[in-house]
Amino acid sequence: RMVSAKICDYSANQPGLFVRLARTLALHAHIKNSCLFVVIRGSKLLWRGRGSATPQTGLRQALGNLKMAAMKLAFTTLGCPDWDLKTIVTRAKEYGYAGVDFRGYFGEMDLRKSPAFSKGEIAATTSRMRDAGLVIPALSSGAKMFDPTPEARQASQDEMAAYAEMAREAGAAFVRIFGGGLHGVALEAALPVAAQTLCHASRIAQEAGIVFVVETHDDWVATQPLRAALEMAGCPKSVELLWDTHHPYRVAHESPETTWANIGAHVRYTHWKDSVTTPEGGHALCRFGEGDIPLKQIFDVMTTHGYDGWHTFEWEKRWHPELAEPEVALPDFIRVMNGF
Repeated sequence: RMVSAKICDYSANQPGLFVRLARTLALHAHIKNSCLFVVIRGSKLLWRGRGSATPQTGLRQALGNLKMAAMKLAFTTLGCPDWDLKTIVTRAKEYGYAGVDFRGYFGEMDLRKSPAFSKGEIAATTSRMRDAGLVIPALSSGAKMFDPTPEARQASQDEMAAYAEMAREAGAAFVRIFGGGLHGVALEAALPVAAQTLCHASRIAQEAGIVFVVETHDDWVATQPLRAALEMAGCPKSVELLWDTHHPYRVAHESPETTWANIGAHVRYTHWKDSVTTPEGGHALCRFGEGDIPLKQIFDVMTTHGYDGWHTFEWEKRWHPELAEPEVALPDFIRVMNGF
């Protein structure tokens, strides 16, 4: 069937289809009325060529357009802690990002304390993003699925409620929460506590119309225990998972295939970073595409299984000031991801 020539509009509805089509090798193309028709699996994608484009050059350009339209690429503000909103918007558009995930803003890590996300200003902040054609896919909180004390658990639940309300007002689909450290508590004892928190989070999320995503982080980078917590909670509605593609591979030594087998059914959001192994057996963060994380293998696992959500670059400049400046690092992610 024929779909609109305005590829970007169509891809917003079915991005997964475009990822799969753009990465398919068995392509056929022909030119008719100055338009390039790409035929794959019985479907036709229409691309309007300019001038006397050849099928070869037109196909390359069409596939480039398809991939850029299909992949939803964002970065977190962890990578640009000194940028104001004007700079964030300008740079995001300049580099080719579709969204910005707010993990703090302008030096303040807790958005509850940021004037830009206060009751009186969040609408204006959101409007500036939307007017620039940018999405806020997620707000990244510091709340945790597991806390060792009742006081800490209450603090996390209060943070979840506040971030859920901010996300609702900002039009963000997701709120990130951490797994949380065990702090010496046995996993068997931690699982029921984590499950109880997830059930509470589900009620908050449903009321706000958002989804909480628990990150593969802290003492939950091995994905079987994370899945166990979700299952013990009964896989509550509006609580899903965030695959930080770095941690399970680097820290838990899981293959991308194992990670997907364990949690893929619940992955709704992703974070990306790269690193190199050190002689001491640890790792050091590096510019995206220059490390030894199997980035393309991870991407292929996701797309093979139909993942069509956000790919969000987490450049940890806030925690590691020695890392390259965001003006250097953020374009790397666009270049590497569009090369897959």
